[in-house]
Amino acid sequence: IGGAGTLPHDHPDRHAVEENFDQYLHLVDRPQPRFHLDVFEAFFAFATAHWQAGRDLRIHCHAGRSRSPTLALLFLAGVTGDIPRASFQQAGRAYADADPKARPGRGLRRFLHDRWEDLMEAADGRA
Repeated sequence: IGGAGTLPHDHPDRHAVEENFDQYLHLVDRPQPRFHLDVFEAFFAFATAHWQAGRDLRIHCHAGRSRSPTLALLFLAGVTGDIPRASFQQAGRAYADADPKARPGRGLRRFLHDRWEDLMEAADGRA
């Protein structure tokens, strides 16, 4: 997970790129969120398919404190139901118990707060 989450809509690197059993997402956690829901939709589709097939799912980013924990939180709330999905606040509190070093950046926190329902619909494949 890396690259630029603020690329224009038609830029070829803006969306998720998949190669074999790998998916690369372009997310930059800036203070003002400029994320696009379709990147998260691609993540949910890819991660859910691999999880349902019984494959290992490894989510990582450069430091492992903001982007990868955020995607793990979304997966655990939206797909597996291992943490509450009613709100970002509830999910965040539950995830913090499991990963106290996670520190989603201001942009991701704001995006998740503002778009939580859309993200949960994306997790359900309804976005």
